[in-house]
Amino acid sequence: MVGTHSFISTWRSLNCLFLRIALSQDSFMKKEKRFGERLKRLRKIAGLTQVEIASLVQYSRSSIEKFETGHKTPPVRWQENILEVVENHIRKHETLRTHT
Repeated sequence: MVGTHSFISTWRSLNCLFLRIALSQDSFMKKEKRFGERLKRLRKIAGLTQVEIASLVQYSRSSIEKFETGHKTPPVRWQENILEVVENHIRKHETLRTHT
């Protein structure tokens, strides 16, 4: 009986561990998707195509597409840089529109 109890206890512990890993991966995937959604929204506000934004941030168009759909995410240190480039593009064009 002790062996069975030990096995069940170990099995439950492993199930809890796998559940925590799955939940953390789900949270990570949601963060990736949020980055992509934000990038796409800002790109559309800026009136840029995926090709144009790819040129601005020095990534390929296919990478931009993967970022936007959440299938790929750039390193965290680059995420803010990419968003900042797009936001600066928006600000620059808003300034030009208000002064013309």
